Amino acid sequence: MEFFQRLVKTLLGKTVSIDGKTVCATANMATFKSPLHIASAFVVQHGITIGQLAAEAKSNEIPAVQELIGLLNIEGATIVADALNCQKKTVKTILSGGADYVLAVKKNQRNLYDDITEIVDFKRNNKVEEREAPLEKYSKTEKGHGRIEKRTAYVTHDVEWLLKREKWAGLQSIGAIETPNETRYYISSRALSAEQLLEFTRQEWAVESMHWQLDVLFGEDIVN
Repeated sequence: MEFFQRLVKTLLGKTVSIDGKTVCATANMATFKSPLHIASAFVVQHGITIGQLAAEAKSNEIPAVQELIGLLNIEGATIVADALNCQKKTVKTILSGGADYVLAVKKNQRNLYDDITEIVDFKRNNKVEEREAPLEKYSKTEKGHGRIEKRTAYVTHDVEWLLKREKWAGLQSIGAIETPNETRYYISSRALSAEQLLEFTRQEWAVESMHWQLDVLFGEDIVN
């Protein structure tokens, strides 16, 4: 792990996408009771994985990710991750390492999810008074994978009335990404603009591209 960190001398201003992957090829190996699950930290701007940590099952990904973050020098980076890793302890670990976070939020954090959807959706659908924190909006139409998709980001720094917000260390902004098929919600320790949220959520998928290469080019998804 130290070798790869030396290749990336500083993570200042960089985005680190963190996610777990089940190595299906290990399913029938006598060494493991269940398929091996690996958490990876991928530096988007360099296209390089700087750290990996194994867990014996997907259910153990959360503590594996927390341990991985603690082992890495992430000072100055922004950590992006999926909703599974939207955890209070994970947030504290990221901030302790001198980094920021942009994390997806789903119903596994039910109270937080309900509060964010209520705030963002209300501001999206109603006229907000001038004295209230505005909901910033930014849209971008992109072409990829044979289709054209419009993605719209919404961000507000109005987090004061989130219930138990103090449990989410460093929380500065909340937002949403709207596509024709769904709306996804996010929290961040940065006072993001809507354009920045759109960019960070795109970068979240960079680690998935790396996982795809491992499956397709190196056969990690093939069970013998």
